[in-house]
Parts: sequence; structure tokens; C-alpha cells
Amino acid sequence: MAETKIVSWFDAVWPALWARGTAEGFDSLSRRDRVVALVGAAFDHEIGAGHRVLFAGPVGAHTADLAESFDTIGAPKAAKVIRQFAKMFPRGAPAANEKKRARQVEKLPDKAWKVLERFGELFDEWVPGGERVLLTNLYEWYHRRRDLKETWRAIKGERGVWAPPVKNRQPWLPDHHAGIDREGEPTDIMFFRTHREDNDFSNMTFPRRFINRSDLHRASFVNTDLNQSFMCWNDFIECDFTDADLTCADMRASLFKDCKFVRCRLVGADLRRSSFEDCDFTDADFTGAIVDIDSDIEVSEEQLRQIDWRLDEGPEPKGG
Repeated sequence: MAETKIVSWFDAVWPALWARGTAEGFDSLSRRDRVVALVGAAFDHEIGAGHRVLFAGPVGAHTADLAESFDTIGAPKAAKVIRQFAKMFPRGAPAANEKKRARQVEKLPDKAWKVLERFGELFDEWVPGGERVLLTNLYEWYHRRRDLKETWRAIKGERGVWAPPVKNRQPWLPDHHAGIDREGEPTDIMFFRTHREDNDFSNMTFPRRFINRSDLHRASFVNTDLNQSFMCWNDFIECDFTDADLTCADMRASLFKDCKFVRCRLVGADLRRSSFEDCDFTDADFTGAIVDIDSDIEVSEEQLRQIDWRLDEGPEPKGG
């Protein structure tokens, strides 16, 4: 993994999340974005403004969350240091009030700051031939596909997104394609008659989702599992499905405009009645994908041979 790739990613992602967190409150961010914002702030202040500014500022009110965030990315030693430092404050944690917390920071004994010297040592550990260990942990955690439980926790409470039904306090998924109805089972909806812009659903597990009559602009489904999903009668504008799994997805009667399907797995997907305007299918796998011969889809010669071409558009999907 190239050093410049990790640093470039951090420099591109963290500042915007930090700005949103400080302007709107870190609790307004998704759990995933909050982890990046808080951990990234610790990195940034380690290099720049220093520990006093970090904990006197907005992050100080989220010290417990900061420690938990380091646990989340697989850095328990860093989390332990943050918790040890927090115990040096009155009542074992920095005050929520910014002015009070600033006064606490000024009065902390030298031994408190010596605790954070250990964090500096951890921050200076490097992967041989690569980047800092802690920054690498954050990058790899951010890009790892989350399992169903992690995905469910990440989107729980997200306005306009329907999380999976719950059985025995666990997210439940049907054992069949999302387009098939079975009596007695809940409809497993993700989006219905919804307009969304600039959402990040990358690196998640969303199999057998029901997405219908929705309008999604600039949504990222990079490296997300959407296999066997029902995705009919939607408009997808500038959406990114790079490295996504759309195996056997029903994608009929939808508009895909300026979307990326780079290295996307479209095995067995049904693309009939859909329009693909200026889409990028570089290295996508179309094995057994169903497409009608009048489709405007533009693919390579190899992909042409992979597709299961049909003479007609077939019946309209439900939900229209």
C-alpha cells in the first residue's frame, strides 16, 4: 500500500469531516465519519497545534468517544492512553462545557501530559516501507467492508434509510431475492420514494435490499454488497458502484447516468428496460447478466460475450 495513497486519502477526507463536526456537532455525523473526524483530529494536533489545544477544543468533550474510536480502528494501546489521560481530569473526564474544560486543561499536572507522551510514541511507529501504523489502521478500517451487524449499526437512525428488520435484537435478512414476496415476512425496504444526495454507503453489507421509486445523486456504494437486491424504477445520477457486488440484482426500468461500475460484479443481474448514459464499466464482470438487444449500454468486446442478450425487454418489473 503506497504511502502517498494513504496520506492523500486522509488529506482529502478528514478536513471536510472535521469542519462538519465542529460546525454541526460530532453527534450529527455517522459513526463511521465520527471515527475519522476524531481520530484524524488527534493525528493533526499531534503534528501541529498540540495536546492542550486538542483537549481544550471540541474533541475534549468527546474524549470517551475518541478512545472508543481508537479501539474501533484496532489501536487498543492508543485507546488505553486516551483513557488514562482522561482520568487525570476532575471526576475522571474533561468537562463538557468548553470554558470549564479549558480551565481544567490549564490546571492539569505535568504527569498528565507525560501520559500523552506514550501516544506520541505510538504515533511515531511506522509500517516497514509504508506509513504510520495508526494512520494505516484508520485507512484499512475505513476501506474494509463491514459485515451486516456493523453496517446496521452504522446506518441505524440515519434519516431516510430503512435499516433491516430486527429479530432477537439482530438485523434480519430474507433468505431469498428482495424482489420475491413471501406471506408473513416484512418487506425489507432500504429506500422508497426517497431523494438522497451525497451519501456514503461504501464498504457496507446490504444484500437483498429493496430500493424503489427513489432518486439518488452522487451516492457511493463503493465495495458494497448489494447482491440479490431489487433496484427497479429508480434514478441513479453520478453514483459510484466501483468494486460493488450486484450479483443477481434486479436493476430493470431505472436510469443510470454518469455512474461508475468499475470492477463491479454484475453476474446474473437483470438490466433490461434500464438506460445507461455515460457510465463507466471498466473491468466489470457481466457473466450471465441479462440485457435486451436494444439497450444503450456501452461495454467492451469481452463483456459483450459475457452478457445473456435477450430479444425483447421482457415484462415490466413490479413497483412501477
